[in-house]
Amino acid sequence: MRSHPEFSLRVYAPAGATIRPASGHPGWAGVAQRPVRLVAAGLACALLQLGCSGPQPADQMVVEPVLRFYDEFAVLPPAQRLAQGNCRLGDDIRPAFGCLSGSELLDRGKLRGIGGEDVELEFEARPRVSKDLILLRPTVITKRADGLGEPVKATVGVARGAETGASTVRGRWPHAQPSSEWQPVLLATLRVPPARQVRVSAPTRIGPGARILFSTGYDPRGTVPEAQPAALRLSVRRAPAAGASPADEEIFRTTVEPAAGIAAWQDHEIALDRLAGETVRFVFESEIVPGDRGGDLRFTLPLWGAPRLVEPRRRGSGRNVVLISLDTLRADQLGGTLDDRAIMPELDRWASGGARFSAAMSAYPSTTGSHMSLFTGLYPIAHRTVAADQRLAPTIPTLAELLALDGWATAAFTEDAMLNAGSGFSRGFDFYREFRGSSAWESAGMAREGVDAALAWLEKHANERFFLFLHTYQVHSPYLPPKEFDVFSKGDHSEAPAGVDPTTWQGTAEEERRRYSGEARYLDGVVKKLMDGLDRLGLDPSTIVVVTADHGEEFEEHGGRGHSAALYEESLHVPLVVRAPDLISPGQTVADPVSLIDVVPTLLDLLGVRAPAFLHGVSLEPAMLRGAPVPSRALFAENKPSPPFSLDNLLAARQGSSKWIFRKRDGQTTLEAYDLATDPAERHPIENPALHHKAELVAGGYMKLGGKAPPPPATPLQPVEPETRRKLRALGYVE
Repeated sequence: MRSHPEFSLRVYAPAGATIRPASGHPGWAGVAQRPVRLVAAGLACALLQLGCSGPQPADQMVVEPVLRFYDEFAVLPPAQRLAQGNCRLGDDIRPAFGCLSGSELLDRGKLRGIGGEDVELEFEARPRVSKDLILLRPTVITKRADGLGEPVKATVGVARGAETGASTVRGRWPHAQPSSEWQPVLLATLRVPPARQVRVSAPTRIGPGARILFSTGYDPRGTVPEAQPAALRLSVRRAPAAGASPADEEIFRTTVEPAAGIAAWQDHEIALDRLAGETVRFVFESEIVPGDRGGDLRFTLPLWGAPRLVEPRRRGSGRNVVLISLDTLRADQLGGTLDDRAIMPELDRWASGGARFSAAMSAYPSTTGSHMSLFTGLYPIAHRTVAADQRLAPTIPTLAELLALDGWATAAFTEDAMLNAGSGFSRGFDFYREFRGSSAWESAGMAREGVDAALAWLEKHANERFFLFLHTYQVHSPYLPPKEFDVFSKGDHSEAPAGVDPTTWQGTAEEERRRYSGEARYLDGVVKKLMDGLDRLGLDPSTIVVVTADHGEEFEEHGGRGHSAALYEESLHVPLVVRAPDLISPGQTVADPVSLIDVVPTLLDLLGVRAPAFLHGVSLEPAMLRGAPVPSRALFAENKPSPPFSLDNLLAARQGSSKWIFRKRDGQTTLEAYDLATDPAERHPIENPALHHKAELVAGGYMKLGGKAPPPPATPLQPVEPETRRKLRALGYVE
């Protein structure tokens, strides 16, 4: 590898220029413009030395992305656009050039048993399929209602297509013999990419202190014997003199070697000090190194990951953001006690330094649907992404995209499949890491791994203005707290009986509840480590931290266990704390009902970023900063909706202390009404005709919200990765 230490990659946007959103996001114009009032306030505190409370972030210099190359190339005409998308290398997903997004779908094939588990899959190649079609680890989906499939582990890594005729892949099918239930459809086929690929950026003026940050690697689907090494080169192109050809100056070169079997991102940083003041184009180039592997098949999948230009800027009013989702954590765990002992004492003390919302409500009692509402500020009736095999419409921006467009560095650390990157959760993140257990059935939580990775990222990016998202399944079932934290269990019931699989064992509801609280006690200390890290790195004063959960958990309060089956408070009531030293006064408790859809508009308001007009949520900034009441409105939650998102399943609505649960089965609608002020446990349904009539009006208002955003129907993902499929089964989300 050849490098030039005198360079550092940084792009300075010309005066008046804006970072353009990726294509496919119509209607985004203006959503990332920062209101003048916050900028002016920062300048007044910094320059006029007004009596502003606390240290002002405007005095700090931070590194800010001024251009993300993958966004810039996305707005090129299709003929000039180069392959890009989100590429997974292990558990690390990044936007990249060279990603082969989508799959070629071949005609339905025939699956024949050979003997034992050996099968042959014969598919008929379409006439338009040329010899440049290759099949890498082909996947078969079936005609089953869930539309998900299992992989065919082919005995050959690459199969060639043909102009006409049929091709055969022989492998092992996960079922002993094919049956009429399975209708195979071949997916995950790839075309051989060009041997040489070149991407040229728009002209960019280089500012002082500019750097270029990027990663290199190769798609692991290309780890086959036929794969060739590939050279990756980065050059700068100056404007040529009159009549002369452009001159490219190489500033970086490396070679990726799929045969080495090391499919991991390699990070690079190049300074551009010597180019300060010049206007240049950046040339990203990859080319297959000549060799004799694979005969006439010259093939590899080189990648440029998350290429972006950064430069020093004054922080102004822009604070950092850390959003933490503690999956499945009921509201009564944070600030609650069991056996007269605090369940989460460390987070209780931390939360006392900010604003606590004591009546926060989830919009969906399951991970995918609730988190998508958390990310978009929309109810499920609008975003329509409630399962891991659905994809968010490209017309709906996420919080990460809005902040990335306005100059925040972005990273996410999540675990256990349900925040599937392909569903849209990775959009806007420069780094998106999914932690998964060593086996499909290992879902006991990896909070410590997530926090350690988040801290490592923070240490590298502490001088940047950032948005960090952390999600953990630690308190999700199965409830297996470390022994030293299993302090609420009684007798010998804290562990599964001898000979019983601890990952599937269920005790009584009381036993489960106590082990669940033990998980919360363990998580308490893990999250404290992250809070301590923010303080140690000096980031606490300039960082807004939000702690919440996507939904709660049932322990037979209304006859059920787990979540996803009902809309009672044990599933919908979640913790919500917002803490920002020197911005939000400590010790606040807001009792007005709020929803997770309010998190996006609240954070955008606190950061001075204009929110899209179609959001369903409202900003909670006035309640936290000025003690104003939260606007009175109806709040909603759905459960297992099916397009076109009607009342055919469950809908909950809350206005003030009144709550209604609608259930429709076999064409019959039933209604439960409660007063949460006098009956917070929802034990005594109210029979009141006037209250029931009001419920119908409220429910009708929810149906209208489906038209307040521009979402086309959700696009199914084809296919969900096999490891994701197995994880979903382990967590009980699919059969």
